[in-house]
Amino acid sequence: MLAVLYLVFNEGYSATGGGVLVRRELCVEAIRLARLVAELMLEQPECTGLLALLLLQDSRRDARVSPDGSLVLLEAQDRDRWDRAEIAEGLALVDVALLAAVGRGTRSGPYVLQAAIAAGHARAPRAEDTDWPAIARLYDALVVEVPTPVVELNRAVAVAMADGPGAGLALVEVLGAQGELDGYHLFHATRADLLRRLGRRADASRAYERALGLATNRAERAFLARRLAEARARRIRRRRDPRTAARRSGSAGPDRAGGSTWPPVAPDHARWVKQENEPLTIVPSARWPANVPLDTSWATVTVALSWSRTKTVPACRYVTTTASPFRVPPPVAVCTSVGL
Repeated sequence: MLAVLYLVFNEGYSATGGGVLVRRELCVEAIRLARLVAELMLEQPECTGLLALLLLQDSRRDARVSPDGSLVLLEAQDRDRWDRAEIAEGLALVDVALLAAVGRGTRSGPYVLQAAIAAGHARAPRAEDTDWPAIARLYDALVVEVPTPVVELNRAVAVAMADGPGAGLALVEVLGAQGELDGYHLFHATRADLLRRLGRRADASRAYERALGLATNRAERAFLARRLAEARARRIRRRRDPRTAARRSGSAGPDRAGGSTWPPVAPDHARWVKQENEPLTIVPSARWPANVPLDTSWATVTVALSWSRTKTVPACRYVTTTASPFRVPPPVAVCTSVGL
């Protein structure tokens, strides 16, 4: 019964087809029925958790769509448009459901865990204030309760936000190798976004094309088409950039600050050794030109693990030590290159 109510709400929250993203009448009806069930089954934490989840998700409804009907991602939503009354009720219900599970001596069920994840977003006044490591841990627990590829995909997104797009992409690629999500447009859209954030525009374009081919909702298709066009446009600009041409030919290009060569041609221009659970630090080698500042804010780092696997993560982030199969063995992982 709870699963049916959740499906009804999800069809209203993100319609599978048609010209609108949100079908408000389905959301309202699903919440009404979930409230009735929760009132009739007060002793069941999952019933309370489902109601909390639906309220917290629905609180963002108006901010998910722009005035022209375009999809607005969570990170770009105007949080002043979120329904504060629904958030207040949903947060209170999450606490009730979590305490009820503890009182019964049981683990929190999938709806309670998903409500706790939604609460993490609702409590953040700004997107950058979101406690992504805490949300990733909740997804760790949710995967145990609901070990499905879709939940694993959502967990990968949380890991990407907590530990960087490289860490999330590693998990997404494992899911892709299994093949179960190949017909799911959000899998390819997620992969495309992570590739885009890593600067892999050609791969991102192909993934956006695949997602666009599978999406059926008009608003989602329009969003994916825009992202595809942006990825293609940046590829064209990158090919025309003289610094890009210099990198490909091996010749020197102008430094961003002017006057010196960019980038250094030596492949080992920066190295670092990272202790497990310690911050990533990049140290210039002796071959790094003294007059070129080492800007690591946009670097990518390739980590060589003890069993000859490699992984790319953003610089100045933590290397994840929990995301199988890329667990960094103690005591160290040695960086083999830093791409700037």
